Formats: sequence, C-alpha cells, structure tokens
Amino acid sequence: MTSINGPYFRGSEFSLVDAAYAPLFMRIFLSDPLKKNPFWKEMPRVKRWGEELMKLKPVQDSVIPEFSEKFRLFCKEHGSLLY
Repeated sequence: MTSINGPYFRGSEFSLVDAAYAPLFMRIFLSDPLKKNPFWKEMPRVKRWGEELMKLKPVQDSVIPEFSEKFRLFCKEHGSLLY
C-alpha cells in the first residue's frame, strides 16, 4: 500500500519492498479479470501503489518489450483462469 507521504511503500523513496512487489502488480494489471476485480474498490491505496510502480521506467524495462503478449499467450496455452 502506498505510504501517506508518497507513492511507494516507504513514502517517496523506492525500496526493496517496491522492487519485490512490482512483478506481481505487473502480472495483475496484465490480467483483465484481476484488473477489473471489485476487490480493488476496498484497497484503493494498494491499487494506487501498483499503478505508481508500473509508471517507473526501470519497472517497465525489467521485462522484454513483448512480455505482455507472451504472458497472455502462456496463460491461455496453460488453461489459466486469468484469460
């Protein structure tokens, strides 16, 4: 969840906690069922934290450019309920 004083877990400073959760948020936001799940309404600070992490260039660059499509295809091919 975002700190009261900033967009990241510890406030205005990106931390190891942010780095650890960024891959999870990335995959959540790539999945329409998870992204559109109503539970986000109960956790707006957590959603905002994930959205702020996804805006960071190092987070965006942490995967190959075609990651979104490859992730979706992988989930679909393996019968994931996320797609």
